[in-house]
Amino acid sequence: MKLYPTMVFGISAIIFLMQVCFFWQFTADDAFISFRYAANFAAGNGLTWNPGEPHIEGYTSWLWTLLMTIPHWLNIDTVLFSKLTGIIITILYLSITYRFFRLIVIWPEPDHKKRPAMFGIIMLVCFSGTAVHAISGMETALSTLFITVFLYQLMFNTVYPTDKPAYILPLIGLFAGLTRPENNLLVLTGLSSITIVMPTLKRWLFIRQCLLFYLLPGLIYFLWRWAYYGQLFPLPFYIKTTAPPYVSGLGSWFGLLKYLTLHFAIFLFIGLTKLRKELLPVIISSGILLVFFAVPSHIMGFNWRYFFPLIPFIFIIATRGVVIFANWLQRHLSLAINSEQTVWHIVVSSLCICISLGFLSELPTEIKRKQTYARGLTTAHITLGKKLAELKSDYIFENRTNPTSLTLAIADAGAVPYYSRWRTIDTYGLNNPAIALTGNRDPKIIFAQNPDILVLISESDSIFIPKLPWEQSLYNTAIQCGMVPIKILPFRVNDYYLWVMAHPDTTIAHRLEKWR
Repeated sequence: MKLYPTMVFGISAIIFLMQVCFFWQFTADDAFISFRYAANFAAGNGLTWNPGEPHIEGYTSWLWTLLMTIPHWLNIDTVLFSKLTGIIITILYLSITYRFFRLIVIWPEPDHKKRPAMFGIIMLVCFSGTAVHAISGMETALSTLFITVFLYQLMFNTVYPTDKPAYILPLIGLFAGLTRPENNLLVLTGLSSITIVMPTLKRWLFIRQCLLFYLLPGLIYFLWRWAYYGQLFPLPFYIKTTAPPYVSGLGSWFGLLKYLTLHFAIFLFIGLTKLRKELLPVIISSGILLVFFAVPSHIMGFNWRYFFPLIPFIFIIATRGVVIFANWLQRHLSLAINSEQTVWHIVVSSLCICISLGFLSELPTEIKRKQTYARGLTTAHITLGKKLAELKSDYIFENRTNPTSLTLAIADAGAVPYYSRWRTIDTYGLNNPAIALTGNRDPKIIFAQNPDILVLISESDSIFIPKLPWEQSLYNTAIQCGMVPIKILPFRVNDYYLWVMAHPDTTIAHRLEKWR
């Protein structure tokens, strides 16, 4: 039976769109951090956390944050815009990945090189992370696009060297670095690797192109943000890398290794054997980034979010391993090549389908987990944020003044600060230099700013059991200062509750007590 590409791509599209529908309600709370910065920028307040205060860089993706200013300028739904944008970006990097498959995977019949590439795409869309990161509201899909394009172009320039200017490679590297700062490790390693293997006559031209299209604009951006924020790195970098044991991501690193072992680690290992020299720059640069991910703590690391920009390339290598295995099997069985239906076709399709079914078997659990998260975020964080926005509007109307004194302190500093538009103290530290740079979470620092509302996270709705260890001292100090729990909102029943605390004799407390 002849395999038609349109049929395979049709199956891939159906699987992807079905998962998008199942995961549609899921939006990561951290996505609203970028949305808040984008909203402030669109309103003319600059890229900062609290308008009118010193500039703070609590977002990680400069490019994605700028992209999210568009819905605020157009006054359209930001969450919907981020999801549709993520889907379009995902389709783009899947298209590039398909071309990447065909470039790397060795197929014994040149006319049928599309076959393993098509099955590789099916495997990738069956992996739930592909759909989740398309609609999560975060920059993961955008980072995956630029990393995939960069690695593809790096491989293409190595396999097919040309005298034409190769400015596309450093330019894509610039976009990758502006999307996630750690991507610069991969880009710098990739550019250095390909420079070394280039002929001498082309090398100096390429170095000039790297200076012009990557290093110079990157330096200008770095000097701007250093002058604007006063820090070498974004605040989340300090939160994720400076706390002991200094290799906080090692558990996630081994977790990914275990996960891949359950699905296709043997083929990944085979795919890394018999490496062509053209693959070395891509392998080395990807490996550098993988090693780095053992260092930072993988906060909000759902569906291997930190590793995901490298997932398409990992799937490509695994598919290469499947083809090498099929080739080995053919040789040892002494089977002849048949252009219509070969042993490669049978083995490759069977193995890829089995791997895809393995990913799909995890789908019910993943759907339940994401839908539970989505319901919790809606009923707790988003609902609270919108209610606080109403209280803020009432405060303005009743007092005829700008409510600069209304202050919210919260660790889940995403949806609640975004929808409420309150001045916010991030008690986790992602948007708080006093915590991010020192690690000091002394409650006195928080209460010195006189928060009107303190939101804590408890594992129980009857007794305060802190989800975050340092929040016990925050709770004790709040009680000593006369605050009491006004509302308890369930995010996840029997596990995760938002305790909304305030002074009982205030107008805000009275309004929240009446809120049902």
